[in-house]
Amino acid sequence: MSSSSRIFLSVCILTKNEAQFIGDCINSVKRVADEILVLDSYSTDDTVAIATAAGCRVTQQPWVDFSFARNTLIAQARGKWILFLDADETLHNAALLKFRLRYLTGKKTGGFLMERTEIFRHKDSGKIESVPIGLVRLFRNHAQVRFEYTVHETVDASILKAGFEIGILKRARLHHRIFLSERAYIDAKQKKYLEMIESYLAGDGDDGWMLLHKAKTQWYFERTGEALATYLRVTLSGWIPTNIRATACCHAASLYVHHGKPDEALLFLKQSFAFVKDQSLAWLVKGDLHFAAGHYSDALACYHRLLPTLPSKYQTCIFSYLYTPAPVKLFKMGCCHLALGNIGKAYLLFKAGLRMQKRSAENWLGLAHCYHERKDYPQALHAVMECLALNPEWNQALTLKKRIVSRASAVSRSIAV
Repeated sequence: MSSSSRIFLSVCILTKNEAQFIGDCINSVKRVADEILVLDSYSTDDTVAIATAAGCRVTQQPWVDFSFARNTLIAQARGKWILFLDADETLHNAALLKFRLRYLTGKKTGGFLMERTEIFRHKDSGKIESVPIGLVRLFRNHAQVRFEYTVHETVDASILKAGFEIGILKRARLHHRIFLSERAYIDAKQKKYLEMIESYLAGDGDDGWMLLHKAKTQWYFERTGEALATYLRVTLSGWIPTNIRATACCHAASLYVHHGKPDEALLFLKQSFAFVKDQSLAWLVKGDLHFAAGHYSDALACYHRLLPTLPSKYQTCIFSYLYTPAPVKLFKMGCCHLALGNIGKAYLLFKAGLRMQKRSAENWLGLAHCYHERKDYPQALHAVMECLALNPEWNQALTLKKRIVSRASAVSRSIAV
């Protein structure tokens, strides 16, 4: 970290009992940060000791809300640019982030939308999933740039109001390791968030951003009817930005798919495309809808349309699902070919996905299915074990493993006889 005369990038972190995560968070930014500021809300574990030992500048104050805390750190930051991380996040490809800032031409860009990979365990399937969402966490240190909202806080509006543009930061990304937290902790946090959202909406009941998050949290707690009503309100409110309304349409469609109402889902997806034409989320939901109905060729056509890279413009971003990573797109397409009986095509797609990302549990599972269909049980078992090494609680993989072992045992017995 640099002396005050050379400070270019200030990294800011909020903490409260984050000893489990804070070390990894700090280590991920140490090589690019000129200063690391930590605002702690009186942790009772080793958070402060770990941050202090790592050379961070640590201050403490009672908790008020998220924007208040973040804006407190902005006021302390001395860098030309500010990067915010949550304590359970890590920065990947950090050098590319600083390189992008150093060689930024012009002064129109006031901040960058960054990809944050949400890594969580699905409650029903046990599968660890990764979803690329978008957040503006990197921005200029400017007097008019401040966060708003008590929870699900954003800095976007103040950047635009200050006369700046928001760019898209490619390759450098945040990893948010939700799956490492206990379910009870996540539930308690979401309950608290919903209370904060309700309190905010009591004063401004028409805020689209908060209504969207209210619906998402209602969905999390399986309050389906309430979630759908809130999503519908967002989609019908003309003053709400179109990308937020498009997101609400996709989420509502997903809920209808889950509850076996494809016609209602398709209506919402049609409206989502009307709001934002070039997006991945609506094509993903539509593909999953067709796949669940057994319309595999239609699903394949939808999956072909998935965007495998970040959008180029901030205004058209679907923040809750920026794009479909190429290995995931290949897996989805491979599953369609597998269901259509095109084992050879499916095999090639799964192998291509693994060439792109060897740790793709989905494509290892797809490969296991291909070997199983070919009755190559040793290779099938190897592939499914590779999948389970990455995703040990995925029910679908565990079920396939049992089936492979059973078939292999039956073959062995028949040979012995």
